[in-house]
Amino acid sequence: MDNILGMDICSHIRLSIILPVYNAEKYLYSCLSAISRVKNKDIEILLIDDGSTDKSGTICDEFSNKDARFRVFHKNNGGVSSARNFALAMAKGEWVTFVDADDEPTEYIITFHPKQDIDLVCFNWQYTTGEKEDESLVDGIYINRGKIDFLNRHLVDFVFRTPWAKLFRRNVIVDNNILFNENCFLGEDNLFVLDFLYRCGHIETNHKLGYIYLRPSQSKYHLSLSYSMSYMTLFMEKYLKLNVDCKALLQLLDYYYFYMVGDNSAKAKIKWEQCKGIKDIRKICSNNYSLKCRAKILFYNLLSYVYGE
Repeated sequence: MDNILGMDICSHIRLSIILPVYNAEKYLYSCLSAISRVKNKDIEILLIDDGSTDKSGTICDEFSNKDARFRVFHKNNGGVSSARNFALAMAKGEWVTFVDADDEPTEYIITFHPKQDIDLVCFNWQYTTGEKEDESLVDGIYINRGKIDFLNRHLVDFVFRTPWAKLFRRNVIVDNNILFNENCFLGEDNLFVLDFLYRCGHIETNHKLGYIYLRPSQSKYHLSLSYSMSYMTLFMEKYLKLNVDCKALLQLLDYYYFYMVGDNSAKAKIKWEQCKGIKDIRKICSNNYSLKCRAKILFYNLLSYVYGE
């Protein structure tokens, strides 16, 4: 062990906690305090100050000066994916977990030691209010057919559209060059998780609480139609590689990414139906749509031929 600032630091880092920070001074102190109370010496906390203009950078430095496990990097603003990718390049841990600056990981996830043959551990989560959204996970290990069956049921859960409440084996990320898409500003988490699920072997689920999530305010995003169409095509490319069958997720994203465009015109709907990713969803989910919904899909597809869209 090395001794830095009066604290023993393990030469072997078990866990890298990656925490991108941007103008988060309102919540950041609480988040970092929760992590610092866990006294394990085999962890590192990578704080990536992504060009904050408030006091976030100063708060990061304060924790780093008190606790050598906190490593602070100040960089120009590049977005959350850029910050996470920067941290992945700096990480030394055998395992990686991601935390948002306005949330808190529990002591349990920070101190948990996965079994040797596990690549991904998923934990339960809840809102700061104590409410839960996903079906609760139970203790289990999934591989091969069992992994597919598990994802068929749970891939629609919110936790699989985020990188938090999980432990990722870092060498799976490094060996397969799995990164966050820096061209995406919404949905990049989902793409990262899909890439990891495709490459990982054993998945473990744990019934314990691993993450406390601040319920976000109403979405500030307004997506262009072209962004939503490009995203859905990219998403489907990754989804199809998994060879899973989670129609509920496909229908949810179909609705969400068109809704976020905010354009309910016939022209927008015609273009949406011609998107490759949406066509893939239509083929997979054809028997799940109501008669009314199928009639609308057929109608807008016919209009595309009439108007040459």
